[in-house]
Amino acid sequence: MTRKTWAVVGTFLIAGCGASFAGGPVVASSAPAMAPATAPTIAMNDTSTTAASEAVALTEHVEAAPAPVAPWSAAHLAQPAAPRALLQAWHRSENHGWCAPLAPTTLGAGEGARARSGAYAGGWSLEFDQRGAAGMTAGGDVCETCGRGTFGVAGTAMSADEAEDLVGGTATVLADGGRIDVQASSEDPAAVATIVVPGQDCVYQVWSFLGRAHLDTLVASLRLVDAN
Repeated sequence: MTRKTWAVVGTFLIAGCGASFAGGPVVASSAPAMAPATAPTIAMNDTSTTAASEAVALTEHVEAAPAPVAPWSAAHLAQPAAPRALLQAWHRSENHGWCAPLAPTTLGAGEGARARSGAYAGGWSLEFDQRGAAGMTAGGDVCETCGRGTFGVAGTAMSADEAEDLVGGTATVLADGGRIDVQASSEDPAAVATIVVPGQDCVYQVWSFLGRAHLDTLVASLRLVDAN
């Protein structure tokens, strides 16, 4: 995993709205005054007003879909159940006081990969090496088959307050107020999720060179580790 934080580009939708303006001078007319027009009679079987009322009623009763439950809302992992490499990286990191360890509990297509602690400037990372898969060389270059750092999770040195530049308008807001923004396309070497967890003053990132589906598996299984 590169030592620099992956950048996530948010996509914003801009909606325009139109407005009409009516006005101008009133021109006096010499035409004779006309009797007011007789108001049209609405037939008893006219359902236009009923349909309008029903449409309003339906609109008033539409409820927004509930926000997704954050995976880390589940019970914390006890330290003995967490990868030792994660705890080693976290204990020696500069941000361990405000960036609790976060671990995937399901590896999916990465099952059998070897976990190790990685280098991440100012923070910590748990990286998984998978033989023959794509990954990152020790120098930070993308490789096709070196299998180094094929997937993993990192607690970066960036504070949660600075996350607006990374977690943009495409972020999914979770029930606990957390946010997840995913960058994954055929042009990206790896699928990356940038995450803000309430109560933690750091930005987390999860990545996978095995694709978006695998990234989703990792993110859905994330659990905070009881660091006390």
